Amino acid sequence: MLRTGQMILARVLICRFLANEYKLSPGDPIPVQSVSRESEILRLFADYPAGECPFSVHNIVEEHKRARLDAGERVKKASRIVVEWFAPSTIAAVLRRLIERCMPHALAMFVPVDGVIYLDQVVALCSRNGASDAAAAGGEVPCFVLVPVRLGLEKVNEEYVPELKKLFALPQCVGIIGGRQRESLYFVGHQDDNLIYLDPHIVHKAEGTLDTQTYHCQFPQTVSARDIAPSLAIGFYCAGVADARHLVAALVQIQAATAYPIVTAAEQTPDYLCESCVPRL
Repeated sequence: MLRTGQMILARVLICRFLANEYKLSPGDPIPVQSVSRESEILRLFADYPAGECPFSVHNIVEEHKRARLDAGERVKKASRIVVEWFAPSTIAAVLRRLIERCMPHALAMFVPVDGVIYLDQVVALCSRNGASDAAAAGGEVPCFVLVPVRLGLEKVNEEYVPELKKLFALPQCVGIIGGRQRESLYFVGHQDDNLIYLDPHIVHKAEGTLDTQTYHCQFPQTVSARDIAPSLAIGFYCAGVADARHLVAALVQIQAATAYPIVTAAEQTPDYLCESCVPRL
């Protein structure tokens, strides 16, 4: 789940910094400035513990350790954390902490504490002042929403499959991280009831220079939606407040038309939720 967490975040950063100018297709070369920006994004994930690589595997593991210590857990050996399975909810929480510390003025992240996307909380995050560049129009900060869900006991309940396919069709959707037993995958779309996925379990030779081509998958694969593990995290990218409103409106419409909603949304956070549920600004 470490690598798939990196993959979905990398997709979000591409949306944030490259937007529609980014494409990779034979015979249609990427503009030089886009290649340079892509390299900058990829360096954030390089396998080094240095601060200039805030989303490296090393820093993700260390941040998980700090999160456990902050929660009052006794962590004896960091090596034990590396071999632990990171559930989708775990990687979501760790990425949120890293984004808050490493790029608070370029990107916000919202992880629902109760599985519900509350518009007022997302708007609060998008409306923060101090955006780092003009791409965040009007001082708005784009928001990465990652919703951990569980859709069954051992496998995804087939009742959820139709709505799962609807979520991929939303323009704000940036994919789903999950997988099969002992195998984490990044789902990017569907073909009928099969999910199209990218597999991070491909070993490359360590190089001193950055070869961007090795970070792209030429042959995506498919798996039946009924054969994947039920623990997932569904990702959305909201470019600003207006985008967040469109997302919530679409989710409300989807949940009204199904008896088995996967992701629920609401305009306002209920009064009974404690203050700790409101995102920190």
